[in-house]
Amino acid sequence: MTRAEDSRGGRLSRAQPVERATWSTGELEVWIRHNGEWLGKFRDKNGELAWVPGKDLRPL
Repeated sequence: MTRAEDSRGGRLSRAQPVERATWSTGELEVWIRHNGEWLGKFRDKNGELAWVPGKDLRPL
């Protein structure tokens, strides 16, 4: 896909793998190792919990 095609939008000829990042602040409560990957138990400012891959966490 060229830049011009990208700015107009449209369908891709085939699906492409991508990674999505949602950045928000919160607190890391615990680390665990699961299936060879580090996961952090993350609590956001609203108190909701999520398990987040370690590669997606950054210290403030």
